[in-house]
Amino acid sequence: MIELIKVSKIYQLDEDLFTALKNINITIKQGELTAITGPSGCGKSTLMHIIGLLDEPSSGKVLFNGKDIAELSDNDISSLRNEFAGFVFQQFNLINKLNVLENILLPTLYYRHKLPFNANQRAYELMERFSIAEKAKSFPNKLSGGQQQRVAIARALINKPKIILADEPTGNLDSKTGSKILELLQELNKQDKLSIVIVTHDPQIATVFPRKIRMLDGQIIKSK
Repeated sequence: MIELIKVSKIYQLDEDLFTALKNINITIKQGELTAITGPSGCGKSTLMHIIGLLDEPSSGKVLFNGKDIAELSDNDISSLRNEFAGFVFQQFNLINKLNVLENILLPTLYYRHKLPFNANQRAYELMERFSIAEKAKSFPNKLSGGQQQRVAIARALINKPKIILADEPTGNLDSKTGSKILELLQELNKQDKLSIVIVTHDPQIATVFPRKIRMLDGQIIKSK
């Protein structure tokens, strides 16, 4: 589905250059459950952003179903990203002035084609599935951390993506709630056949994922 070939990412920091990724080769296949681990600053989040088409490599190729992303326009990349990938972040990234239902529906506003489903119906189905339907009209500041993350996951799923990319999704949660979120992601992989890529600095979390990618200093040092 997504293949990175000799991908590097270099940032300009004031007068210095910082290499976040060095010569990365990786393939994410449909239905895989993958954990990317490593210490802070090793390039995990940068790699996730490139896999999810949120960022472009400085060099190398990113292929989606065999097609080079570099050949697409910015609008086409944005459309592809919105339709194939859902994102979950440590800080939840919910919009405080929108209620739960509105937050979940937000990605549908950027869908460039006619939606192949009833957005409101799907949103309520997701809320029922994640036990937050009674919070549909509530605002994020009235929710617990676990509830906010379930809203974020429902928002990531609203456009029926092929892959969920989760950056430290349990980082702001207590261990019990974090375990429930991990179980939910595993359930989505098993029942919905979604590819799940989770970024975490916690090697204990990675133990529940069949595929583990270990990073250090912008490079993949172990993959199994």
